[in-house]
Amino acid sequence: MMKTKQLLSIGFAALLAISCQLEEPSIVFDGSTSIQAAAAGASQSVGVTTNYGWSATASDPWIHVSPASGRKGTASLNITVDANSSGKARKGSVTVTCLTLTKSISVSQEDDTSLTSESLTLVEIPGEGGSATVSLSANHDWMTQVSGSWIIVEPTYGKKGNINLKISVEANNTGIVRDGTVTVTCNSLSLTYKVRQKPYLSQVLLIKHNCLVFRVPLITGDGVVGEVHWGDGTWTDYEPTLSHRYLASDVTVTFNLFGATAFEMGIGGISIIDISDF
Repeated sequence: MMKTKQLLSIGFAALLAISCQLEEPSIVFDGSTSIQAAAAGASQSVGVTTNYGWSATASDPWIHVSPASGRKGTASLNITVDANSSGKARKGSVTVTCLTLTKSISVSQEDDTSLTSESLTLVEIPGEGGSATVSLSANHDWMTQVSGSWIIVEPTYGKKGNINLKISVEANNTGIVRDGTVTVTCNSLSLTYKVRQKPYLSQVLLIKHNCLVFRVPLITGDGVVGEVHWGDGTWTDYEPTLSHRYLASDVTVTFNLFGATAFEMGIGGISIIDISDF
């Protein structure tokens, strides 16, 4: 009986010694442990080396890993990411387990948002006011944001599809050029239209002359702005000391102004002055 106990003690001690000599589990990846997938989906292989049998699981149903398990040694994990039609970016992982050890490969994927403009992104509205329509398309719900209370946009939000935005602006009686923006946002994407409007040049002065060199009259007022249309197909932003040379005579100069209170003529050759709209 004593001999049997001694043999059992020796056997138990041997098993304990063997168990104490077992290797710690090890997982080594050969390749990137971070997968960045496009919205259309992706497939990538990552090598894995373990010293015991292993298993692999995906955190989400849009991530697939094959094979799902294997023996010790080196294997290739094929990780496939489905196309993302959720409308937002997403993150997940693939976790490899070897006995009590786990290591993960992170997976992130872009959203499938698309927002494209079919129109120019600079919208110019005349000073007297008006509207313009811009066309764009979005593959998810969208909304607009406006900088400048003088800009009106219709509609302000909508569903995916082709979009016609109407941008309306009232007359600009500020005397200066004004700029604003209309920004369309669709999930993580945004598209900005710049809205520009010159001042409303409500004062019109017509001067018909036969001078080969015409100098603008002295125009007084607080912050006079405007345009001078020379009558030969050219025009210039108004300045107090402008002059213009002609190849032919008998033309009509048109002044479109804002802020003028009076003018004084100091040149000859004038046949008609029309101040009916001044």
